[in-house]
Amino acid sequence: MALYDRSLAGIACWVALVAAIVSMAIGTVHYLTPASPIGGTPGALLAALASFAVMLALILLPLTEGSNRGLFGLLAALILLGTMGTGFAGYMLMNIGIVAAMAVSFIAFTAFLMIPPVGDTPPRAEGT
Repeated sequence: MALYDRSLAGIACWVALVAAIVSMAIGTVHYLTPASPIGGTPGALLAALASFAVMLALILLPLTEGSNRGLFGLLAALILLGTMGTGFAGYMLMNIGIVAAMAVSFIAFTAFLMIPPVGDTPPRAEGT
């Protein structure tokens, strides 16, 4: 019975979290900078707040991984929807930084979900 290395999942979750923090920082700077083309607009504020929500969900996710599967699944679905929605908001704001950060977060979080938990074994073919 082979055990999978879950440290890669932790790294993927950290990468997704850092990308969400970067996206939040970019959205906040663009919202607060009057010289920015999207300075003070509701769209920039929405992108910053959505990135903050994704960041909070990514912080809460490891706490629920072993105990409550329903909450874990809900948070995972909301993180995926949040990263896609925030990336689209960044696209509509013509802000490539938010789009790139959310793309990195989406890819890293998808990698986190694809790594099986420790103790799970891959399915065996019959007769082996």
